[in-house]
Amino acid sequence: MFSPPRKPSPQPFHDRIFYFPAHSISHLKAKANSQILEANSPISSFLALYAHVWRAIVPARELPEAQETWCSLSVSYRSRLVPPLSTYFFGNAIRLVCLRTTARELLGRDLGWGAKLIHDAIAKETNEEIRSWLETNTKVPTFFDSTRFFASPGVGMGSSPLGVRVGYDNRYDGKLFAFPAREGRGSIELHFNMNPNGIAALERDGEFMEAVEEKTD
Repeated sequence: MFSPPRKPSPQPFHDRIFYFPAHSISHLKAKANSQILEANSPISSFLALYAHVWRAIVPARELPEAQETWCSLSVSYRSRLVPPLSTYFFGNAIRLVCLRTTARELLGRDLGWGAKLIHDAIAKETNEEIRSWLETNTKVPTFFDSTRFFASPGVGMGSSPLGVRVGYDNRYDGKLFAFPAREGRGSIELHFNMNPNGIAALERDGEFMEAVEEKTD
């Protein structure tokens, strides 16, 4: 999820799927890692891609240099707990991590700096931090009844899926979903939800689109 645009669009947001092949992501990863000094804190492929996207969205939204921009992402804490959760644990085990900076600082520095900013925010999600958060949440529990919104027993999953997509709900301007591409092998499809002006600006951004390929299937 990314901070809202400078000027909210009167038009509904648009969906756009950008396909990032594995070789483009590998290039972004190598570039980000070459720009950081901490050899013991390597930047992953996904964080390099996420930083690349964040740096493209800020100018696409025409944010002033002094304006704060933020991004958030869901972090799995299955392996971060001590002891870690069983691989057979059924249920969500994620927490939302949010980080902030200014448009000037994000764009005035390189890709590696942005990726390291995200990396460090995730690294703070330690066993102690997560358990403290879980303990606080148990004191103020929240329950949802899905039957109010749809008849869950009647949901059909279909057959022969071609790829993973999102439904209409739980989407808004600035939300992004990442899915493994159909062919796998490290390629990723990013499902953007943004206002039409923002999508058009991304498509005109040569640096951003350099890592994108159009799928032919």
